[in-house]
Amino acid sequence: MVLFVFAIILTHKPNEKSAPLEAHRKFTGIAASVIGAVLLILALFKMPLVKGISLAQAFSYGGPQITMHDIGTALVGSEKFQYLLPFEAVSVLLLACIIGGVVIARKK
Repeated sequence: MVLFVFAIILTHKPNEKSAPLEAHRKFTGIAASVIGAVLLILALFKMPLVKGISLAQAFSYGGPQITMHDIGTALVGSEKFQYLLPFEAVSVLLLACIIGGVVIARKK
């Protein structure tokens, strides 16, 4: 998030005034945000995170226990339901966005 904020700061001209958003664009943005948040929460609670156990199952009383070792293995592992490859892909994408923001800011 911090990288996105820096990219916006680098590409925004301080003296430039932008047109106010129209009402239908505000509604579209709010609707898209709410739908995205609901889908994210559903995915977070329903998808298997560690050892095929979803977050809802882990929070249930008497549910399976997840240790810190299991969480660490899930975050840096490269097997099914482990997140090393998506993490690296997002980091490369963010780096490309920042480099593009700096290049655009320098050209103006």
